[in-house]
Amino acid sequence: MKAVHIIIVLFYCAAILSCTKEVNFSDLNIKYKDRLVVDGNITTERKEQSILLYHSSGISNTDSTLMESGAVVLITDGDTVINLTEKQKGMYVTNSSYAGKANKTYTLKVKLKNSDEYTASDYLYPSMVIDTMYSTLNNSDYDIYIKAHSINKNQGAAVIMNFYVNDSLLTANLKDKVLYAKGGFYEKVFSIPVSLLKKDTSNVQVQMNSISYQMYQYLVDVKNETIWSTEIFKTTPANTRTNISNGGLGFFSASDVLKKEIVIVKEK
Repeated sequence: MKAVHIIIVLFYCAAILSCTKEVNFSDLNIKYKDRLVVDGNITTERKEQSILLYHSSGISNTDSTLMESGAVVLITDGDTVINLTEKQKGMYVTNSSYAGKANKTYTLKVKLKNSDEYTASDYLYPSMVIDTMYSTLNNSDYDIYIKAHSINKNQGAAVIMNFYVNDSLLTANLKDKVLYAKGGFYEKVFSIPVSLLKKDTSNVQVQMNSISYQMYQYLVDVKNETIWSTEIFKTTPANTRTNISNGGLGFFSASDVLKKEIVIVKEK
């Protein structure tokens, strides 16, 4: 009987394998739904703040940036309304002297040419306060030690760290620039290779941007679908969370910006 069972199983497996065939995805009747994507951030820096509007694209569409032109875009903090102008196709900007304020909720309102309307809101939390920042030489790296604290327990969820060396962005070479630091103290050491310090004396600046918990979740979702997507225990692919209404994608955020600078003198 065992021999008969083995023969039946082998026959069943062979039948399954013989029935498999390559699937051409272009033959599948997959309906693509066009969705507006919003990418914008209001900060406490006095500068031209920008909002990008474009459309998602189908899997077979090679044009990945279908910019949305001719929209009416405004931002309000509940007291003041700022109308944005279209600087270039799909890019809407404030004037160059606009700056957000901490402890306010900012709401973005968008009306497209076809009359579709979208809104998004984010609270602008005050940044953490940097108490200590210094560097030490550790073999072939300079370790940048940072200690900071939250102003209050309800400050927000996280901060984004950006590092500059002699005015050049260095963050792409560092890990864990998005940091969870809700309601308390924060300590971190970032290592900068000596090879990236091209001068004998270098100015190292850290730029700390506060973000809400919703923005933190959005960034985690983005990481899950990009740089973390090769992990063995990765999550199931899905659209990232969003605060854009009416089925939109992307995220509109508000951030307080804090900067601190130190000087590193290369040791001979």
